[in-house]
Amino acid sequence: MSRKSYNRQDRLFRVIVSVLLVSCAVLVAAIALQSKWNERHSDAQAVVNATAVPLVVTPNADVLQTALPDETGEPEETPRPNLLTGTQVGMPVYSQSESNEKRIAIALDDCTNLTQLRAAIDAAVENGAKLTLFPYGNRVTGAELSALVRESILEHGFEVENRGWDTQKIYALDTLDMAKQIWGSQVAVEYALGKDYAMHLLMPSGGQGTTDPRTCAYLQQLGYDGFVTWSYVAASANVDSLRLGLKPGLIYLFSCTESDVQKLSMFLQFVAEREYEVVTVSELLGFAPVEVSEPQVDLMSQPMPIPEEYELVAMEFARGDRAWQVKLIQQRLAELGYMLSTEADGALGDGTVQAIMNFQAECGLPCTGIANVETQNLLFAEDAPTAPIRVTPTPAPTPTPQPENTTAE
Repeated sequence: MSRKSYNRQDRLFRVIVSVLLVSCAVLVAAIALQSKWNERHSDAQAVVNATAVPLVVTPNADVLQTALPDETGEPEETPRPNLLTGTQVGMPVYSQSESNEKRIAIALDDCTNLTQLRAAIDAAVENGAKLTLFPYGNRVTGAELSALVRESILEHGFEVENRGWDTQKIYALDTLDMAKQIWGSQVAVEYALGKDYAMHLLMPSGGQGTTDPRTCAYLQQLGYDGFVTWSYVAASANVDSLRLGLKPGLIYLFSCTESDVQKLSMFLQFVAEREYEVVTVSELLGFAPVEVSEPQVDLMSQPMPIPEEYELVAMEFARGDRAWQVKLIQQRLAELGYMLSTEADGALGDGTVQAIMNFQAECGLPCTGIANVETQNLLFAEDAPTAPIRVTPTPAPTPTPQPENTTAE
């Protein structure tokens, strides 16, 4: 065989080998892509299937899982709320006791700083005091805080009450999310204890939202006694002020910060010297201690009670008020073009005041910026006047082009 013929066969052989290698690579890539697609399809199906799972707290994920089964696959039509009919379900709001006995309560908020929480617990035990802890539910699912919660309740007779699942403002949430905040926090504490724990009280963010009829109705549904706020905020006072402010029946609010816990330790010593008794908030208010009992059902699978129906009644709201009803008013004002829907946060600030004044002007009412009953009657009427000029979002400023870096290397 000549050298030229041999070279031609060699080149042909190389071409055939290259084609086979490329074909194998394409086949492998196709198999990988198919596997990836199947994996994503399985994940997506798992998400769809999760919509039938009741709300529970899981120890591993440390998150709330929830689902609303929708048999039709179509969103339900949400009727426009009526603020003016029915009766409002109210719950008491406690900030102190009327008793003249030498007893006070100390509420410890947040509880996320475990080092300071440990110091606060030790200071209380040393001075014969009982604290009332208000941790966020999503933190209680962590192992360290879970252990401190167990110790506080089972060994020291402390009390843990409801602070919500996380830092969100309950009054600004939709109804299901409102319920998840309350229920999730309670279940997290029960899971930490491995027992049923019938809480009495909810401390809302900033003490706001106590007029929310949904929250009031849900607390009653769960067997709570009401809301709790405070008489004295330690963060805004020094030790001397706390000592001068010692008075029977007060609830003192401390946070798990280093400065607050230092003040707490000195204040507890002073209180003990004055022969005051530091009891739990429930005991101070005259409730029985929170009952700890063996669970009747599996704590990890108990379904969240769905909030029952509630009705709203008109209330007057003014600048600075924060409530679910304020959010409904804001949403209606946005619907009519007086403000942006993104501004509906449940807090009646300057923008909402101006929107109410503009609406009142269209209705021939005094422009007070206060959402009184008459204003709300007209606002939620079918023939409510729309804004003559609808509020539109302000476009974001165009960024100034930056000169290119022309520095020579």
